[in-house]
Amino acid sequence: MEKYKQDNFNSKDKKLSGAELAKKELEKELGIPYSEFEMLDLDEQHKLIE
Repeated sequence: MEKYKQDNFNSKDKKLSGAELAKKELEKELGIPYSEFEMLDLDEQHKLIE
């Protein structure tokens, strides 16, 4: 399994599920916590993503 190691994630992140990793990446890209992103309406989410 070691050959599948992804260098861009630290060892703590390897224990996260795919959904949790996606949330962390979204937080990093948008600069806001995922919990705040979830509270936005759909139009606001789309504007922020663009």
